[in-house]
Amino acid sequence: MLSLNNVCIAEPQHHTYQEIKKIIDSKEHGQTLYNPSKSAALIDLDLTTAVYINFKAKKTYTIVFNWSSVAFEWLSDDVARVASSCGTGCAKEVIFIAPATVVSCGEYNREVEFDSEYETPPISNHALLIDPKRKIFVCYDHEHNIQVFPFPITSTIYPPEGFSASFAQIDLDDKTKLNIHYEKKNEDEWIEQYDLNAK
Repeated sequence: MLSLNNVCIAEPQHHTYQEIKKIIDSKEHGQTLYNPSKSAALIDLDLTTAVYINFKAKKTYTIVFNWSSVAFEWLSDDVARVASSCGTGCAKEVIFIAPATVVSCGEYNREVEFDSEYETPPISNHALLIDPKRKIFVCYDHEHNIQVFPFPITSTIYPPEGFSASFAQIDLDDKTKLNIHYEKKNEDEWIEQYDLNAK
């Protein structure tokens, strides 16, 4: 559940502020949903990609990509649900915390007593509660326990394309830095450093 800030963040699909603003102005995309103060918006580029745009800071952030029929709702000026269907009876959701944090609950069977030989159990990772004022969210875990989590205070790191993280550690000399060790099949491991205090 831990999300951290990447100094040179590797977003899945990076769109500049000017590109997203031009798309909004042309109205050649899916839905645009403004936050209550109209200082930012969520935009559905092609029904599969949700992007956050901040009009004051003139920055963008890709929240999800390659999802089907993306839908979203603002819960406050800085917190939103982003959801999608992932098949019959299956739904997935992330919680977006502006400017650059994405968290999600674990998947669970929405009907604990689901007992059908012929149907797939309805799977979801929908949060039971997202409370922007208290900065908490409530989820089922895989064992059907209900857990309460605080909002992360740092941004989400997207691993570089084709790489996975083998492990992470706090830098021994500078305790505000996080070193993530990446690896790719048949290639050497490399380390990227992230600032834990940056937003």
